[in-house]
Amino acid sequence: MSQVGTGAGFYVNATEQPWAAHYRMYDYIRDELPAVVNANLPVDPARKSISGHSMGGHGALVIGVRNPTHYRSISAFAPISSASKSAWGQNALTAYLGPDRSRWSSYDAAAIIRAQPCAHELLVDQGMADPYLDQLRP
Repeated sequence: MSQVGTGAGFYVNATEQPWAAHYRMYDYIRDELPAVVNANLPVDPARKSISGHSMGGHGALVIGVRNPTHYRSISAFAPISSASKSAWGQNALTAYLGPDRSRWSSYDAAAIIRAQPCAHELLVDQGMADPYLDQLRP
């Protein structure tokens, strides 16, 4: 089993043990969290956006681009943009989805954008002095 950080779900629905039972971050962010927010806060569900930093930026890009009608805007700050080409992403995707790399593309923002044109204009902000620039793969 590959070592990954506790809670570092890479915004995937894991299919590999021991992660598959509880690592459903994609569904949680796309479905469960908005339902809780909509039910408990005075928000307009039609004006929802998604954003994140680093791994969260990766999640925002993946979830936002795969679900263009769910969000009015997508923002990513220093995201892991191509998870399948990043050492961090390769480690996590192997642990959560298995070694078959063809299964990874639905959770790789760059692969998703190449496969389906994005309905949103994207702005990705990445500082050139970021010490992890080589891992983020912008």
